[in-house]
Amino acid sequence: MRKSPPPRILPGSINQLFRYGLDILLPNACPLCAEHVAARGLCSDCWRGLTSKKRLQNVSGVFLLKHDSLDALNGKNILLIDDVLTTVATMESCARLLMTRGKAASVSALVLLRVM
Repeated sequence: MRKSPPPRILPGSINQLFRYGLDILLPNACPLCAEHVAARGLCSDCWRGLTSKKRLQNVSGVFLLKHDSLDALNGKNILLIDDVLTTVATMESCARLLMTRGKAASVSALVLLRVM
């Protein structure tokens, strides 16, 4: 009997990356994962066919930090991991939130695929 894949953390993200890859990529990391970030209304089908400008407008205000996460993020170096990067809109929005509201020391990105 085949096992079902692990549940997704957020719509559009892949929990498998964290479960199977993060320990190999960053053996000394202390993952905060998505438990500190809340996303509202992300619909991956809603993004198909949108221009870069529309994607940036679409992602505005989508990510929120959970109130109890501010101390956990303050001064930390954060690595955002995404499976597919299309227009950078989601990554940029999340990074901006982590830097301004979460007071992260830095935000870097790791992307598996870049859509050209």
